[in-house]
Amino acid sequence: MKALFQHVIYPISIALYGAGIRLTALWNPKARAWIRGRSEGVRPVLEWRKSHPGKVLWMHCASLGEFEQGRALLELFRTAHPEWNSAVSFFSPSGYEHARLGDTGVGRFYLPLDRPQDIQAFVEALRPSVFVSVRYEFWMVLLEALRKAGVPRLVVSAHFRPEQWFFKKTAASALTVLRGLEAIGTQDEASHQLLVERGFRNSSAIGNGRVDRVAELAERAEDVSWLADFKESRRLFIGGSVWPEDLRRLLPLIDATPEVRWLIVPHEVEEAALASLLKRLGPRSHQRWTQTEGKGPERLLILDAIGWLARCYRYADWAYIGGGYGEGVHNVLEPAAFGCPLFFGPRHRGFPEAQELMECGAAWELDQVELEQLKNWLSDPGFRAQASERARAYVERQKGASLKALKLVERFVEGSGLSPH
Repeated sequence: MKALFQHVIYPISIALYGAGIRLTALWNPKARAWIRGRSEGVRPVLEWRKSHPGKVLWMHCASLGEFEQGRALLELFRTAHPEWNSAVSFFSPSGYEHARLGDTGVGRFYLPLDRPQDIQAFVEALRPSVFVSVRYEFWMVLLEALRKAGVPRLVVSAHFRPEQWFFKKTAASALTVLRGLEAIGTQDEASHQLLVERGFRNSSAIGNGRVDRVAELAERAEDVSWLADFKESRRLFIGGSVWPEDLRRLLPLIDATPEVRWLIVPHEVEEAALASLLKRLGPRSHQRWTQTEGKGPERLLILDAIGWLARCYRYADWAYIGGGYGEGVHNVLEPAAFGCPLFFGPRHRGFPEAQELMECGAAWELDQVELEQLKNWLSDPGFRAQASERARAYVERQKGASLKALKLVERFVEGSGLSPH
């Protein structure tokens, strides 16, 4: 069965994925960007390496969210080891295009599809000394190529669930590869215990690196004067990273709270996506930020621009985080860092921070609270203050994961474990 997965099932799955991307690219701009970003092969890597000789820390992030989880680690590493080079690879265009690396000296690349020839060429071009993957994207061909090259392979902020594909009997060879990684730093204790139960001896619970990032952003958040003017002295409810279905679920609460100011921040701000979302509003009066900057009389403001959301939570009394009626809830840590109680949809099981915020009384699943109860909570400053304190306390308790991850990486930087190139 191991040979069947390794030599038949996995390669066929990768080939079908690539074919699906090429087909989807006929109408989907994100898929076209995925293909376009890989069109030059390893040439960008070779060019960067010419001007950046020496040791390389390679961090891989599936997308933007994973980059935000690993960003604090990357910055700590570059401060502690300025003699090293750093490179970040991405699988999705959203990560590659929107990740703010700050220093142009950091390499930024697309990871090729997990096929032996492409991966081998990439590894030989980059010549990494240490490899760090963030959260849970595991490519079997890549991990095996790094093993053969003698490169230490680490995972940080990892999250595991029993139903993930590599825990299935048909993927036993993939589980063997993961057991052979040099170190796995899990996001939560439950993930660590799951690995121990499955025979792993290379894991430890270090926490979620994204907490350090959002805590830092909250501490130095800039003023948003237009939002302060829009809010005035009223309560403000923010719907962050909202999809059309999220908005549909929020409409009864919006209608039932005429005294509340609402800021709706769509997850996608392209005009076609906005049209689909705004259609959900029906005849409800609203204003768009790109047209009024919040100066209109309407109490419902659509923030149809990117780059504002994290700072806006500073002004929120309550928040709803989108994605929970789709593939999964988006970033719940940003509002929590500002002490903002929050709601989200039912698909949050793969996000331990969402469940932990619920357990400590700082977050709720929207469908589980009656409308009248929601109205009472929104108008009760004492209840809000208690929930706010719980959110802040949760973030404070979780800080420090990036420093633990740095110490994990430095075991291999300093020479214990595999010898870096």
